[in-house]
Amino acid sequence: MYPLALAFFFAGIASIFYPQPDMVSSQTAKADAQGRNFAIYRNAVCDYATTNPTFVGTVPESSLLLPSGYKKTGTWINMVEVGGTIYVYASVERSGQMASNVIDALSGNNAVGIKDAFGRIISTSYGDLGVTAPAYIPEDAVVSFSSR
Repeated sequence: MYPLALAFFFAGIASIFYPQPDMVSSQTAKADAQGRNFAIYRNAVCDYATTNPTFVGTVPESSLLLPSGYKKTGTWINMVEVGGTIYVYASVERSGQMASNVIDALSGNNAVGIKDAFGRIISTSYGDLGVTAPAYIPEDAVVSFSSR
């Protein structure tokens, strides 16, 4: 009797600490959707900046050519700098899985990573990208950079 009770006790404890497959697949699906959503937004910003070569600043969402029905699933922010560098970043969301999914959604683009404590952009696939992100991008933000 006691061994059976002990087995149920430990099984209950283990279920608390190990995520269920449905939870894991749900989290993966969310990160995948956010990654694709971020990539769509990023591509629209890059298209706008390329089409408007003198533009500097934050591209208003109303100026972006986004697919009909598109809704941002995160707090995506963009900035086009004077030198033509384009940054798109997630101001709150931080997820290595999301960063990997953004890279996948952008067909292996190696200009996506997470800003570390030293300001460097670190890719989940390619390591340190050799780029220091501007100070206005928060630490741990998922960041994409490009130039027009």
